[in-house]
Amino acid sequence: MSRFAYNTVYRPDGPPFRTPLEVRREMERAPAERDQAEAARAQAQAERDRLAAKLRALGVDPDTL
Repeated sequence: MSRFAYNTVYRPDGPPFRTPLEVRREMERAPAERDQAEAARAQAQAERDRLAAKLRALGVDPDTL
């Protein structure tokens, strides 16, 4: 058992408040999650650009679709 006992405090809308440890762990994960999301966004943009170029090569203007 933990050396410290915490009472659970609930928010007005029902779920419990996060503990300071949960908040700290979430803050530590945030930069990695942000980097992962940015990489996924960049990959999606590259795929979009590649497909738009393919459409242009076929004589279709992707901006009019």
